[in-house]
Amino acid sequence: MKNRNNKLSLTMAPGLTIALRLTMAFSLTILFSLSSGKLFGQKIVQVESPNLALADQETGASGNGTIIFSNLGPTASDRYDSRTFAKLTVAGKNALTEPETWVAVNFIPKRDVQARVLLAAINYISGTSLVNLGLYSDDNGEVGTPLPGGQGSTTKIPPNGECCQLTKVTLSGSGVTLTAGTRYWLVASPDNVNGATFNGSWQSSNNGIFAQGGPPPGQWAPAAAGAWPAAEVRGTPIADSAQGKETASIADRSNRIIFSNLGPSPIVFFTTAGDFMAGKSAADGTETWLAVRFTPKVNCHAKNLAAAIEYISGDMKVNLGIYSDSDGTVGTLLPNGQASTANIPIYPSCCDLAEVVLPGSGVALNAKTTYWLVASTDDINAPSFEAFWLEAPIYSNYQEPKFFFWTFVASNWLAAEIRGTCP
Repeated sequence: MKNRNNKLSLTMAPGLTIALRLTMAFSLTILFSLSSGKLFGQKIVQVESPNLALADQETGASGNGTIIFSNLGPTASDRYDSRTFAKLTVAGKNALTEPETWVAVNFIPKRDVQARVLLAAINYISGTSLVNLGLYSDDNGEVGTPLPGGQGSTTKIPPNGECCQLTKVTLSGSGVTLTAGTRYWLVASPDNVNGATFNGSWQSSNNGIFAQGGPPPGQWAPAAAGAWPAAEVRGTPIADSAQGKETASIADRSNRIIFSNLGPSPIVFFTTAGDFMAGKSAADGTETWLAVRFTPKVNCHAKNLAAAIEYISGDMKVNLGIYSDSDGTVGTLLPNGQASTANIPIYPSCCDLAEVVLPGSGVALNAKTTYWLVASTDDINAPSFEAFWLEAPIYSNYQEPKFFFWTFVASNWLAAEIRGTCP
């Protein structure tokens, strides 16, 4: 049900109620209600890396080797979202203000590699300056066990509120062997023997930022943070190992994924958490547009725009378009960058998307340049349109005490996918 803040609340599991609301700064508030639970082994804050991670493979210019996974950027001076609310907590068992919390982000290498350098946008807040970074196996979509030789720790942690240094661990020897097409987890955890008071923040990737605003000449609110922890894993390709085959959905160069934060099946996106959008004559609320930010890795032409928008009431028509960036918020519509559709899934359902096809060859996008995918209303032909743009299933959360459960928690990151032609 939509609440006063144009958000949805959800109950995900027995004894666990999660309410999400958007504050004035558009930061994410997560309220946990734990009524029961059984003590088991330690669990972790689990973060789902969307499909975008599969394409983030390139040779780095530094001595750290080839990028195996990265959601940093778009530039070296803007590697991640350094705002104070754009974070997940990493804390030891004796931290003063936080319960013990681990965080993990998953990734899938595209070829066999030796992973050796682990980097994360973890900042120091208080306590003992010591944190662990390690590589773990996957256990049916959850964090598995530590990989032998894949763990390390460091005391060199950048101070909170600064950008853009990274916490770095270099594994011993040649590192850890990772197999193409296999899911792994980069885990940040406290050292509860030597650094139990550590309290830090794992800052979010810029790739997760989104915005809410009104039609021109209206104002867009300050860009809000998603919840995809910023990280990078580097290493060395194994000699004679072939690059992993791309999935059939992106093998065609004319239908490549330029951006996607859709989750793996069956949870492609949430059906119970999203942001409200409406036309100027909508029965409930003022006119509201929504936008999600993205940065292409290579030069390309965007052709197919899709978003997890679901119809509530009123006229059935929505616009999807690509806009420029204007100093961190939504700029102007790109030429030939917008189209509309009346083929919109009915709320609540999963997992069809509202999709448009741009005219001609689509719109040209430049590598490492920030753009916005904007969902807007047609105030001439569909002024009463109301819908939810549903959110990507980015992470599930666990905090001490050691209750044994997993649940996905919405991240305020609007679920979408952009495809087109890339070299």
